[in-house]
Amino acid sequence: RTRRRQERQRVLSDQTSQAPFLVDDGTGALPVDAREADMDQPEQVHDHFESDTSPQAGSAFSAFGVSVNLGADSGSLGYQHIEWILRPGAQLYLLGDVTDASGRLMLGKPDDDGDLVVSTRSEEEFVGAARKHARWATIGAAAGGVIGAGMLIAALVGLLVS
Repeated sequence: RTRRRQERQRVLSDQTSQAPFLVDDGTGALPVDAREADMDQPEQVHDHFESDTSPQAGSAFSAFGVSVNLGADSGSLGYQHIEWILRPGAQLYLLGDVTDASGRLMLGKPDDDGDLVVSTRSEEEFVGAARKHARWATIGAAAGGVIGAGMLIAALVGLLVS
């Protein structure tokens, strides 16, 4: 009997700060409600993998300074912890709606089901990347349409010939 190893990733915890923060454009400060924001390229400050060393993790052996894990009964090899932040004072591009629903002006998610965008890129960089993404999506859709039409024609020709 052979054992197959299957690698999967599962998010065990995804935490985002719920606290509003202030942005200042030089003319005044405005609170930002970023609870449902699309964070674009925040700074990654932590990326650490920790092996699962629990008793259920399976057996391992060490020789000559090399440690080999022989498999995990729990199925877990370990845990990856990644942390991203927006540094105070960082230049940001924000796209959303300003409302006074809470009794004070606040930037937040648009009413039209759009996303509040908080980006560390400039507006030009953000828009340029969105245009590039849209262009590649259009090319992919067109290529898929041409391939689909070609397959349909080949299937019809195959039916007519047989």
